[in-house]
This record gives sequence, C-alpha cells and structure tokens, in this order.
Amino acid sequence: MPPAVWFAYSPDRKGVHPQNHLAGYSGVLQADAYGGYRVLYESGRITEAACMAHARRKSTMCMQECHRHHTEALQRIGELYAIEAEVRGCTAEQRLAARKARAAPLMQSLYDWIQTQMKTLSRHSDTAKAFAYLLKQWDGLNVYCSNGWVEIDNNIAENAYGEWP
Repeated sequence: MPPAVWFAYSPDRKGVHPQNHLAGYSGVLQADAYGGYRVLYESGRITEAACMAHARRKSTMCMQECHRHHTEALQRIGELYAIEAEVRGCTAEQRLAARKARAAPLMQSLYDWIQTQMKTLSRHSDTAKAFAYLLKQWDGLNVYCSNGWVEIDNNIAENAYGEWP
C-alpha cells in the first residue's frame, strides 16, 4: 500500500495516545524518536522508520563544538539525500534497487565512521550525544534502504500538516 499521512490530535504527550490511535495498525510508522512510540515497535507489528532529518539536525546543532566531526557527518548524510533526489518520482522497486546498491553501503560507511569517532570523544560532549542519538535510531534509519515505499525522513508528513500555533 502506498504511504499516507495521518494526524491524530492528543491533548498531551502521554504514550497511551499513540497506542490507542494505532491499536489496529500494522506496518511501517515513520516518525520522530518520540518515546511514546517505543511500545508500538516492541510488539513487532509496527516497524519503526526513523527520520534522518531529525538525526541530521542533531549534528547541525553541534557544529560550533566540533566543526570537523559534524562537517563530515553532514557531508555523508548529504550523499544519502542526493541519492534520494535522484530517485524521487521513481517506482518503489527502482528506489529500492538504488538504495540497496548505493545508499546501504553509504549507511554502513557512516555507521563505521561514527563508531570510530565515538572512541575519540568524551561521552559527555554534545558531539558524542548527537552521534549517540543517531546510533540509537540506527535500525529505524536503515528501514528506507530495504523498503522502496519508505522515505529517508518524515519531512513530507510534517510539512503536510504545516505550522501549529
């Protein structure tokens, strides 16, 4: 089934709301790293597709602390977005083929590079925290490399509902 944007309002950020809203759903959920979704993924009926834009934003916010690390991280993530720009408008099968051939190896290279950088950083540094966030989301960030329907980020969904007061 093609992707869809769905929005449900909740008066607060309690984790019970996504559980109730998505009680009958099974499939892929592309969203930010909100902790209230965690229980949905644990059941196995919903697959987490994490958002690369949120992961990238963590590095962007840390540029002042360690420009070298974050410039490299952002350049590597930019290569992934360049592939997505090339396959935009292609079929899910074509997107999947390009991702398997080109994006998956870049993702592995990014993972290996971050693991190496983490060995040289203070775990209390903002840089280490940004990279730890990315590593914590790693499985979800890789879902798009194995599913041609999934986007690299959830920007389309977030932009679909626009600004909220």
